[in-house]
Amino acid sequence: MGKSCFIVKLRRDNLQQVVECVASHNATESKPLGESWTAAEYAVLDPMRAAVFSALSESGMGVSATMGPLTKYTRGEDIQPDGCFVKFEGAIWAEFINYGAGSSTTCWLKNHFPNLGWIGTEGKPRGFIEAPAIGDFDNLRSFVVEGRRLLARKRA
Repeated sequence: MGKSCFIVKLRRDNLQQVVECVASHNATESKPLGESWTAAEYAVLDPMRAAVFSALSESGMGVSATMGPLTKYTRGEDIQPDGCFVKFEGAIWAEFINYGAGSSTTCWLKNHFPNLGWIGTEGKPRGFIEAPAIGDFDNLRSFVVEGRRLLARKRA
């Protein structure tokens, strides 16, 4: 059901760990776990999509709230190694996307790299979506180069 966005606040000391996180996520096999999110779990994990499925289910149009991305996976689809940098609340953030099973990616990021403080499908902080993009990256190498440059400029 579209793409999911994952954001992380950058610091000089976590750029390489963000790279390791994305690479590790993408190297992990994505496979169904044989179970689904409960409606309550999904409402917390991806409230926007949960509301859409609930509204469709209640509309009487023959759409079930159990349709959609409720299957649990070991992780979602690959996190794309390109994205953008955003200036928000005086900090520099990196924004990555994937195109499927975003709720499973959100859980994977939070469970495997909790110290990075990833924010995924559960919703972005108020004002983040309107914050300005201040750069982009095409791959993980340019992510590190541009991230270092932006952090150095912010510090100066």
